[in-house]
Amino acid sequence: LWTAHYVLGIAAASVVLYCTHELPAVDALLLAASAMTNSGLSPVAMRRISSLGFAVLAVLMLLGSPVAMLVLALCVRRRRFLCVQREVRAYHAQHAPRLSPQDKAVVAQHEAFAQAQALLLRVLLRYCAGWLLLGALLVWAALRAQPLPPELAERGFSRFQHAAFLALSAFTTTGLALTSDSLVSLAHLPQAYLPLSLLVMAGNVASPIFLRLLVQLHVKVDAWLARWDPRRNRRRDVKQYRRALHFVLTHPRKLTTHLFDPAQTFYLGLMLLLFIVLQYVFFLASTLNRQEARAAHSVRQLLGIGFFQTLGTRTSGFTMLDLRVLSQGLLLVYVVMMYLSVFPLVTSIHSSQANQQRPAAGTAAAATSAAEPQEEVAAVANACFDDRLLRA
Repeated sequence: LWTAHYVLGIAAASVVLYCTHELPAVDALLLAASAMTNSGLSPVAMRRISSLGFAVLAVLMLLGSPVAMLVLALCVRRRRFLCVQREVRAYHAQHAPRLSPQDKAVVAQHEAFAQAQALLLRVLLRYCAGWLLLGALLVWAALRAQPLPPELAERGFSRFQHAAFLALSAFTTTGLALTSDSLVSLAHLPQAYLPLSLLVMAGNVASPIFLRLLVQLHVKVDAWLARWDPRRNRRRDVKQYRRALHFVLTHPRKLTTHLFDPAQTFYLGLMLLLFIVLQYVFFLASTLNRQEARAAHSVRQLLGIGFFQTLGTRTSGFTMLDLRVLSQGLLLVYVVMMYLSVFPLVTSIHSSQANQQRPAAGTAAAATSAAEPQEEVAAVANACFDDRLLRA
């Protein structure tokens, strides 16, 4: 399914780019694959791409982004899960008087799992839309402080289109821009590239941290609403909502690969901070005294550029400084860090998967010696926790 998702998307977009632009077929295919896989490689200058071409690239970047893939994976798993859920509900309605307390607990946890899936899907959609909208607005407000680049004005692009495409490219960690110089023209605008650096982190390696914070924010908002309106605590839908929130926070890895428990989330944040500080120190030590870098930028500008390069080099591929003015030692650090950039996230995924426990394991074991109807409903309910379904 995922192979077809990428192959069909790249093939369709490459045909559109080839038919609407004077590009060789190989260049159109490489550009489409670069956008879909979020690699950011471009065989052609950006000034040769039309508005339609950038719209196609934007759709590809969004469909291939890590957060969008989480949404698609959760939709597929939820669709398969609902097929099992219908069987469980039908059997529960037919044999409700004969179910043991253990089987009823299994069915209840099955319902909690379904509610948690629906809640997490809504959270992911809000997460993606919220970051993209906030990033586009912040970058657009910052771009109003300088004239629109001449190449964008000649091609009919506005500031908001420029800001929106940059926000999308940063959030999807693709590294493409409407301009041909990447972000060199924004080197003196920290109010523009700092929101982009935050989008780079939120859309890639730091997404589990921000996702857990967003879920916890839902908990805080619900508690505030309960204090404001005590009658809310008696509503059935609110109780189900809180049960789903609790399931998401206590069993995150049963729902998605990019949501961890507090310990793993803290470990991920600590490792990311260590990598950022280490690379930033290397940049400052090797660049602040180089005449080639100081010729075009002040020390204050280099401090901000170095911070953005620290994040962009390992993830999005954006650049605000000509790599030819950097020392060879720093370039070697960049190469090593590009290989290690996903190490904290991957280790957190593997360690959290190893600690995963199936919530219905105890009740399923207790139901083994029960009557045949109880064994059957427990087996149907526990099917939702089968490894093959969880990996779907």
